[in-house]
Amino acid sequence: MISPMKLERIKRGLSQIDLWMQTGIPQWRISLIERGLPPKPDERRKLAQALRVSEDEITQRVEV
Repeated sequence: MISPMKLERIKRGLSQIDLWMQTGIPQWRISLIERGLPPKPDERRKLAQALRVSEDEITQRVEV
């Protein structure tokens, strides 16, 4: 299973470092969130805005 957040990040050609620079969320934390750690509410909002998706899409899991 892969997180939709990671799929969106890759689809947009962004690295975890790029996302860090856009959101202020450290790369190591982005990595943990992509691997299943629930983001804090402010992190969900920032990530959703940066990836242009809904906040619900940040925490869903997708089978591939």
